[in-house]
Amino acid sequence: MVEDRTTEPRRVAQLLASEFTGLGTGPLTDLTVVDARSDASPAAGGTAAYALDYQNRRIGTVWLYPDCVEIALSMDATALPADTSVPVETTGDGVRIRVEDGVAVKRAVDVVRTALDEGKN
Repeated sequence: MVEDRTTEPRRVAQLLASEFTGLGTGPLTDLTVVDARSDASPAAGGTAAYALDYQNRRIGTVWLYPDCVEIALSMDATALPADTSVPVETTGDGVRIRVEDGVAVKRAVDVVRTALDEGKN
């Protein structure tokens, strides 16, 4: 059996954007992808692919790195679920959710959905 795993960061970011915009239920109804850069390419220091707005307020940016995509959210880590199935790092100005492949996309979206549902963004 052949196992295809989507790991190319641009494609992973596209899958994330599709999930964010296609799942118009719960708090994701008010989440929009904005300022998308079609020319964004992964870079060691990260390249902004697009931003995320929630209820007309900027809450984060999706970054492309050579080995992953990161969702940088401007929210308190206490808004995140206690147990996440994707790596989450607390930073000085919020949290970063690491998405390494297409399989992790739905899990990352679930983390964002739960955080928005908590209303602590």
